[in-house]
Amino acid sequence: MKKHFFLHIAFAATIFALAATACKKDEKVHTNSAIILSGTHPGLNTCGWLVKIKVDDNATNPQNSLKPINLDPQYQTDEMRVKITYTVPDMPVITCGYGQADQQGYTQINILSVEPVK
Repeated sequence: MKKHFFLHIAFAATIFALAATACKKDEKVHTNSAIILSGTHPGLNTCGWLVKIKVDDNATNPQNSLKPINLDPQYQTDEMRVKITYTVPDMPVITCGYGQADQQGYTQINILSVEPVK
């Protein structure tokens, strides 16, 4: 009897762990072409690494800038062109900059995959 009890507990713990780490069903996955920019890039207000999404071959619009939560160091190269797959977390906006007047808000993203584009 004890053998089955521990088996049921192990099964329930496994199901709970899988449910806790899985993506939410309503969490949308996005894939876009992008350019990775460092926080020292002019006009980025020392925000660290940003990803500028290319929309209609235009990556200069500030609304296209996203702040990755988990950009792998191998992709932390200024002006690197990539294709990224990502999700947007529940609390997506982060503000950074030198002072109150220079602060800018960026949508945070959780990167699922990055593929360099040549």
